[in-house]
Amino acid sequence: MTIYNLYIYDGSGTCLIYRSWNQQPMTDRAIKQRCHLTFGLVYSMKGFCNKVTPVAPRTHLDVDVLAMPEPLASSSSDLELSIAGLTLSPSSQTDSALNVLALTSEQEQPRAITTPDYKIIYWETMSGLRLVLVTDPRSIVPMGLEVLKRVYAIYSDAVVKAPDYAAGPPSAATAAVFDSKLTAFLQTVAFFG
Repeated sequence: MTIYNLYIYDGSGTCLIYRSWNQQPMTDRAIKQRCHLTFGLVYSMKGFCNKVTPVAPRTHLDVDVLAMPEPLASSSSDLELSIAGLTLSPSSQTDSALNVLALTSEQEQPRAITTPDYKIIYWETMSGLRLVLVTDPRSIVPMGLEVLKRVYAIYSDAVVKAPDYAAGPPSAATAAVFDSKLTAFLQTVAFFG
């Protein structure tokens, strides 16, 4: 699994963090445009999936979700939706703790978009923070989600808990701490190439 890009967006779609590996350098304008396009794609596909899903999204906290012993999907493999050369797949979660306090089930939310050249893996936190990982198309969605969850933990520790934290992109000092912790983590990941 080769990681190309990492994006972290706030609830309104502002790109807070953009990191790139294994790619040619880009201008600031090209990076800004890529951030907007990536967010637009993920946002649109999530809306599309919510519109066409045969299961109505939950709009309130359901007690059954809290006590759910197994995920809603009966298959252990990812379901995939292919449209015009894109493949959209929800992740298959085996850990019921991941479904605790979910207002929509894990299976109702898009988790990956695959093309012949790359795969976009997406995860949204309960606070509305959106993390996007762009990898090679052979990457495994649950493994990518685990990477995103660990990146979120690093982001929370390095940025949100920083004394100079303010909503929006992190300060230069905070970003440097985040970068060092992120680099240290990604170097421990066996599939980081």
